[in-house]
Amino acid sequence: MSKSQLLPLFLDLEGRRVLLVGGGRVAAAKLAQLLAVHADVRVVSPEVCEEIEQSGVAIERRPFEPEDLDGVWLVVAAAIPEANRAVAESAERRRVFVNAVDDPANASAFLGGVVRRDGVTLAI
Repeated sequence: MSKSQLLPLFLDLEGRRVLLVGGGRVAAAKLAQLLAVHADVRVVSPEVCEEIEQSGVAIERRPFEPEDLDGVWLVVAAAIPEANRAVAESAERRRVFVNAVDDPANASAFLGGVVRRDGVTLAI
């Protein structure tokens, strides 16, 4: 599948369930972005960094399971490549978009750079 034909899109995730797979620094950065838009985030990862631990979100300390995608609007895979691949395969079967951080082969959704000022959002 060619990734060159992408549709730029803004998502309203407020109150919507988002699964974050991974518990390191990169996952923590994505968590901050998701919380900033008031997403209902759940983290699944065998280990989590202190920033995620202190975020107040639901955390399940274990590997990803396909059932984790039940009721999810979006999944962010910020784990090791093998875990990201498992997330992508399960998400494809369930028709859930995946943002796989630094792993375009396992992604169906991509986040751009964002600037927010005075009620205006610019994404590149």
